[in-house]
Order: sequence, then C-alpha cells, then structure tokens
Amino acid sequence: MSDSSLHNTLNHLAEGDSAWITDIDVSEELGRRLTALGLSIGKQVRVLRRAAFNGPLHLRTGNTELMMRLPDAQRIHITRVTTQ
Repeated sequence: MSDSSLHNTLNHLAEGDSAWITDIDVSEELGRRLTALGLSIGKQVRVLRRAAFNGPLHLRTGNTELMMRLPDAQRIHITRVTTQ
C-alpha cells in the first residue's frame, strides 16, 4: 500500500481542497442521509473549514453545505482534485 493511499479519506483534506468521492463505508442509515444531502459516490466535495480541536468539517457538495464529524469523514474514500 503506498503512502498516498493511506490518506485518501475525506478527513485528510485541508481547507479549500476538493475531491471526488470514490467509496462510502458507513451504515445504511447514515448512507441514506448522506445521499439525501448530495454526498454520494462520484460527487465532488470541497472542505470549506475545519473546526479547531478535531471538530467537524464544513463541507460543500453542489449547492449544499453541511457539517460532518471526523469519524464519519474517515469512512468516506476520495480521489483528490488536482489543479494544474
């Protein structure tokens, strides 16, 4: 496993970073809630802010903004959007 593959979950993104969601490994109930909010495989997500002291992430996907706890963000696998 390469070093970069160890950090391909949503909780590792910095403020301003964007990524494509490649897998969501959560309970069925949470998966339904995330899908209703626009977070699903193939969607792009951007980190707007990171709360202090390992607090939640402020995210945007499409026109929706939401807060997500870090333990939930650790279960969302991503591919970072690279800028050229």
